[in-house]
Amino acid sequence: MTDELRKKDEPIKVQLGSREYELSPLNANVLAHCEDEFGEGVDKVPQLLSKRPHSTLLSILYALLQDNYPELSKADIGRLYSIDDYERLSGQAVKALTINLSDNTKKALNKVE
Repeated sequence: MTDELRKKDEPIKVQLGSREYELSPLNANVLAHCEDEFGEGVDKVPQLLSKRPHSTLLSILYALLQDNYPELSKADIGRLYSIDDYERLSGQAVKALTINLSDNTKKALNKVE
């Protein structure tokens, strides 16, 4: 139990360009952004990533970075990562989304890691 709680408290960091950024923990802002942007909840991320991988990842990264880096626009984030970074970043984004979700939702999201 203690290990699980510690994992939830550990920030998830991503390398974008030459800088490391800390992703926001899953919160209502991130959930609302996904609903507004995609018309779906975070449980639909696997399907969205398979249909529209880069626009979906960019939107998710934007939502996860906004609390800590409000100065970053979606265009800024898009310029910071290359296509070669997709696998790594999508895995980190999914991890950030799943930390506080139910086990069933985690199983669905982990299919994209």
